Amino acid sequence: MGFHERVYLVEDDEELAPYIEASLQDAGHIIVGHSKDLETALSGIKGAREQGATVVVVDGNDGEGTW
Repeated sequence: MGFHERVYLVEDDEELAPYIEASLQDAGHIIVGHSKDLETALSGIKGAREQGATVVVVDGNDGEGTW
């Protein structure tokens, strides 16, 4: 079995986020948190680090342009 990450996901598309989470989980990774926007993500990432998050996956487009 390979190395698996503990992932925090930042994705504003509520239809797409479950597919991304499922794909990451199918690859054996553990989702430790999810935010829909950068503002929420900043505090969420801090909590995710406390839960051992090793990777943050960030959508580069917030629906109103890029961050």
